[in-house]
Amino acid sequence: MDNEDWKKLMLTLKSLMAVHKPIYVIDDNTERRFDYPPDMQYWMINEFSELWHRIGLRKYCQILPKDMIGKLTSMQIQELALKEFEITFQIGLFEDMIEAFTWMKTNDEIGYERL
Repeated sequence: MDNEDWKKLMLTLKSLMAVHKPIYVIDDNTERRFDYPPDMQYWMINEFSELWHRIGLRKYCQILPKDMIGKLTSMQIQELALKEFEITFQIGLFEDMIEAFTWMKTNDEIGYERL
C-alpha cells in the first residue's frame, strides 16, 4: 500500500468517526502492513487530532503491530501526538486485545500508558 492509498483509507476512517463519534477507540494494528514515514505520521495526527477533540474522544488505544519496526513507528506516532498536538484523551499502546480491553475499563484520567 502506498502513501496515497493509506491516506484514502484514513480519510474514510475519519469520515466514519465524524458520523459515529466514538469516545473509546481500540485500533488493532497487529497485522498492519504499512509503516508510516515521518511525514505521514505528522499528516495522520494532524488529520485526526481536531476531530478527536471535537467528538470528545476519551481513550484511544492501539494494539501494536507484531514486527519491531511497526512497534517503533506506533510509539513514534504517539510521542509526536503528545509533543506537537493538544491531546485531551488517554493513549495506550498494548501487545494484545486482552490488555487493551482491561485498560479501557479503567478510569478516564488524561494520561499515557506505555509498555
